[in-house]
Amino acid sequence: MSLTLANLTKKRELTKGQKHKLKELFDTNKDKEIDYHKLNVSSGVKHQTIKSEELSIDLRDEIVARHKSGQGYKTISKALSVPRSTVASIVVKWKKYGTTRTLPRVGRPVKLNSRARRALIREVTKNPTVTLTELQKFTADMGDPAGKTTILAALHKSGFYCKVTRQKPL
Repeated sequence: MSLTLANLTKKRELTKGQKHKLKELFDTNKDKEIDYHKLNVSSGVKHQTIKSEELSIDLRDEIVARHKSGQGYKTISKALSVPRSTVASIVVKWKKYGTTRTLPRVGRPVKLNSRARRALIREVTKNPTVTLTELQKFTADMGDPAGKTTILAALHKSGFYCKVTRQKPL
């Protein structure tokens, strides 16, 4: 079968059942308002799912054990109620790395840990007129030396911004 422009631009038609459901939605609603959630479900539109937590290590090991015993992805997926793509990615990861454990992720480790960040916030709330150079010396004294931009970014993340205090009249 050769791919032609007509095959690629073919529109998807609604089935008779879907058309019937749409007609019911429009006929039964007296206020002429459309329930868009029902409309999307009835027309076959799939919603994006929210990412969930990682699978437990035991469940991942169970998937690999079932794969070793000769079961297919579809069978494992139905038996453990895990999506087939997840089963496939776990098996591929096991074949490539020899483990089902969570591997280290990419990205640079944070320069300031949470303890140092809290200490910075305490210092700024205690003394709002402190300068970045003084805060840099403060972090170096604590044992977590950090640059000015790192300190500024940490303060911004916590909701503190560089604002000059207003001069009080005499």
